[in-house]
Amino acid sequence: MSSRQNRRLVSLLLLALLVPCGVLGFLSVRIIRQEGELRERRRLEEEERAAERIARRLLGRLERVREQELRAWADRARNRGQRLAQNPATALVGRVKDGRLIAPWDDDASPREFLEATREPGFAKRVRQGEQAELVERQPAKASALYREVLRASRRPEQRGEALLLLARALESSSAPGRAVAVQEEILALPSSIIDDQGLPIRLYAASQLAKDPGHEKALAAALHEILAEPRWLSPPACYLLRDLSASLTEVAPDLPGAVHRRLLEVEQVLALRDEYPKLATLEEAARRTTNGEPVWLPFGDDELWLVRTNPRLGELPPSVVAVRAEPISSGLEAPGLAGLSAARDPQSRPLGPSFPGLYLAASPLDARATTGWSLPQQFYLAALALALTVALLGGYLLWRDVRRELGMAELRGHFVSSVSHELRTPLTAIRMFAETLREGRLEREETREEYLDTIVSESERLTRLVDNVLDFSRIERGRKTYRFRPTSLGAVVRAAARAVQYPLASQGFRLKAEVEEDLSAARADPDALEQAVLNLLTNAMKYSGDARDIDLRLRSIDGRAEIQVVDRGIGIPAEEQTRVFEKFYRSPTRENELLPGTGLGLTLVEHVARAHGGSVAVESRPGEGSTFSIRIPLEGGR
Repeated sequence: MSSRQNRRLVSLLLLALLVPCGVLGFLSVRIIRQEGELRERRRLEEEERAAERIARRLLGRLERVREQELRAWADRARNRGQRLAQNPATALVGRVKDGRLIAPWDDDASPREFLEATREPGFAKRVRQGEQAELVERQPAKASALYREVLRASRRPEQRGEALLLLARALESSSAPGRAVAVQEEILALPSSIIDDQGLPIRLYAASQLAKDPGHEKALAAALHEILAEPRWLSPPACYLLRDLSASLTEVAPDLPGAVHRRLLEVEQVLALRDEYPKLATLEEAARRTTNGEPVWLPFGDDELWLVRTNPRLGELPPSVVAVRAEPISSGLEAPGLAGLSAARDPQSRPLGPSFPGLYLAASPLDARATTGWSLPQQFYLAALALALTVALLGGYLLWRDVRRELGMAELRGHFVSSVSHELRTPLTAIRMFAETLREGRLEREETREEYLDTIVSESERLTRLVDNVLDFSRIERGRKTYRFRPTSLGAVVRAAARAVQYPLASQGFRLKAEVEEDLSAARADPDALEQAVLNLLTNAMKYSGDARDIDLRLRSIDGRAEIQVVDRGIGIPAEEQTRVFEKFYRSPTRENELLPGTGLGLTLVEHVARAHGGSVAVESRPGEGSTFSIRIPLEGGR
């Protein structure tokens, strides 16, 4: 089969494989894409339905919380300044006046009650007398006595707190700091509900002074915890003062800074809501026009998400604002693929409808990973497509490899036939020429006649070896090569091989140095096959010696094995070619080899003989420095 025919066969087979695979791939990709689009459409529809269900349930929860908080506010069971939080999810219930949100601490009655108590005529008169003595007359002892009279005459908690503060201040100015500390401790023990006209609990003033002296840490921590536990809003100054005080109490109350920080964040969020309320009210009014009378809840907040709704005047109740924390109120409303409320929109989030403008259901991270993966049908299509393409490509590769190998073998066979023809023609021509010369009797000297006869014999032996090589290779290829093993003296085999090449070596000027270890044990071998292998190595050494004319033939024992070496000083073999020189028909593609005759079978036969004898063959070579071929076979006696 020609190379052109082989290429045509490969092209047709590849076409027959790749066209169906291409069609299968196109259809698979199309089906996978349609399946993905359908799955995505179903997912979006399911998420929309889930978002509608969640919105309805969330709206119901928020309205119930709102009604609960407004009823509690209308009941007046608590002061305005207290936390009107019947539900743990409620963040704020605040009054609206003239379109502005009133902060809960600004709506607290405690500062007004403090002013009313401290401005009573009798109490205020005594306080002025004490301040006259303390600040004008500079008599702190006299002022302390007057403040004690004020303390004894106090009828209300606010008056008692004010009197203690004034007394502590006067004692600090006098020479009685120990008494001042005792008064500060008494102030620290006052109820947290006593708040001055600045919105600060009276206890915090004493805490600020006691924090300067060591030994009061536990009492201070207990007082701060009680202030935080009060069911009322703290003013921003009170929160900032609490933050500064709690920072020095981390060793005795490690949880205190965190609790203060949460309270401060809550107060700051109320401040932000107060500033943004006019804008939110406008957005809420605009959203109500699109909900057909449905209530509207707006998201607000960065650190914590609140849902805010404005309530109109309800009977005696003024307009108000109810803010509910989003996380606890939405607990348990998750749906497959959706989890958590967010005011930030992303491609995976879902809007909650007109009742919640600007509020979205965030996609579940797990579901987001699942949507980016492949469904089971898509995985099956991809696996089938990958399998089909793999089989097709593997088949094409195997075919291409086999055809390439066949093409290479065909080329090698062509070179082999050419080489064999040349190898046969050369000895036959020499034999014919010398035989004709002898038959015509034109030789006058007996020495010349003997030389011609030796040449005829040498070329006949060369021709015999060539024919034997071809026949042996043919038998090996058919698996019919047999060896006749018997106890054999390897020294005799090596000497016989040396004698066989003695004439061609001498005629070409080669010097053969034979080194034979005489006391070797016999080896179980086929002497004819082994001699043929040694002759092939010697012939190669002559052929590839170049200008060198020294060849070594060695026989020795190494570790219970016999080693036959043939060493030349010729052109050598490149390292990358040394593993291939034993392949059939292979000849190293160098310029020197192209000029030398050969069949590429000699080393293949040498390797087969060595393996048949339970041994091996190896080569060591460097370009320009020669080569050493070694046949190693086991000895019967281990030596």
